[in-house]
Amino acid sequence: MFDARERSILSLHKYVRGCEDLSKSEVLVLLEALERYSLNAPRIEQVFGPLTGLVRTIHAHNALVSFRAKPFTQDEFAESVCAVLEGENGRLIT
Repeated sequence: MFDARERSILSLHKYVRGCEDLSKSEVLVLLEALERYSLNAPRIEQVFGPLTGLVRTIHAHNALVSFRAKPFTQDEFAESVCAVLEGENGRLIT
């Protein structure tokens, strides 16, 4: 799916490392699974605190669940993550 330059860049990204060699069909399978999940997944109450990995994970889960109802840009997502990490409510809530 990715050319050599893209694979090289993706291999440096801690959240994608190990998946840079995915084929297009594998990416489609993953996206279809995410779509099915997001149709039925409940929102999780957002927590705040020093466990930033958990805070970001819950925020990402809730963003996935709400994306179908209210799509957002990557910049809006980044802004919302920063707000949540500062102890504020996410900005992607529908």
